[in-house]
Amino acid sequence: MPLNVRVRLAAAAVSASLVAVGCSVDQAVPSAPVARPSAGVAPSASRAFALTRKQPLKDSIVVSAVIDPKRGGTISIPAAGLDVTFPNNAVTVPTTVTVTALAGHLVAYEFGPHGTTFNAPVRVRQDLTPTNWYRLYDRSQFEAGYFKDKSQIDPATGTALIDEFLPVDATTTKNKADFRITHFSGYLLSTGREK
Repeated sequence: MPLNVRVRLAAAAVSASLVAVGCSVDQAVPSAPVARPSAGVAPSASRAFALTRKQPLKDSIVVSAVIDPKRGGTISIPAAGLDVTFPNNAVTVPTTVTVTALAGHLVAYEFGPHGTTFNAPVRVRQDLTPTNWYRLYDRSQFEAGYFKDKSQIDPATGTALIDEFLPVDATTTKNKADFRITHFSGYLLSTGREK
């Protein structure tokens, strides 16, 4: 059997087992389609530096909300400076979603139910005021990073293994950074990729 066929079969088996494990752990059943992202996902994760907070979050902060198909909705975590806005038609049925601001210095979040996909892009907005954004010398490398599992984050070094990078629209005059996501997992703001 050719190597590329074996790699695809192995990847499919791993994805299927991760979905099965994720579904058995999560209490909520996602009402949007569940699928692993394929477009734009790096063949192997890249290490990147994470944006840090001026003051660490002492504990993780978990917020949930029901998103309505016709009205959309917003989840906010003011203590972390995060707003997540769901447009109308992002989901097909009322869907309970959860956002967790991870404890510590890194600007990182987990979104659930893990694997949920959306019909329209969801806007994630980070307030940069409580972060060390102003200390960055080179802001050209500022981007969002998708990680499959928080075990990919290393708080000691301030880095994470990133599976997919997303562009960020950062407006320094308003101290906000926006990026769009189409599926749920973990996301952080990256100040640059490790070379």
